[in-house]
Parts: sequence; C-alpha cells; structure tokens
Amino acid sequence: MSSDPVKRTFDQAAKRYDKIKVQIVPKVRDVERLARSYLAFPKNRRIRILELGTGTGKWASGVLREFPKAQYHGIDFSEQMLQVASHRLKKYTGRILLENLDLNRETPSGR
Repeated sequence: MSSDPVKRTFDQAAKRYDKIKVQIVPKVRDVERLARSYLAFPKNRRIRILELGTGTGKWASGVLREFPKAQYHGIDFSEQMLQVASHRLKKYTGRILLENLDLNRETPSGR
C-alpha cells in the first residue's frame, strides 16, 4: 500500500471512479467531449496520443474507437487505475501502452 495519500485514494476508488467522477466533477462528460473535439484529424490518420493521468481509460476508449489507427500511450501513478484501464482497453492491444509512473518523481522513457 502506498504511503502517498493521494495515490492511495485513487487506488482505493479505481473500480468505482467513473461513477464517482460524474458526481463530483461538474460537467465532466462535456470536458471529455471537448478534449476529443481538439483531435481535429481525419479519422483514418495515424496519430500518437499521450495522456498523462490515464485513470480508468474511459477517455482513451472513446478516442481509440473514434480513431482506429491511433497509437495511445497512457501514464498514471495508480496501479489500480491502470488495471481498470487495461481491462477496458484490452480490445486495443497492440495500439496501447500503459505505464505506471509518478510524474512527480520521474519522467517517461521517451518511447
């Protein structure tokens, strides 16, 4: 168990996070849609996406569905969140890389 209280909170909430998020973050679905709208690329274009704070992979699943040639690299410091994301994104295996990393302590390897 992590000594970091923030990480511990996310680890504990991972399985129910998507339900909690819509209750405590005003207009979170609108924000997710807005973020996807900034990906103004042709749907069949090969794009690379880096998401810092992948969480449960909910946003990523929408983007990967919408952009069938996209390559996705998701980073999160919560192992439990990444487990949920891995399960959610398993049909995109080969197009995703999920990395457990605390960006307050280290940086990505540059893949």
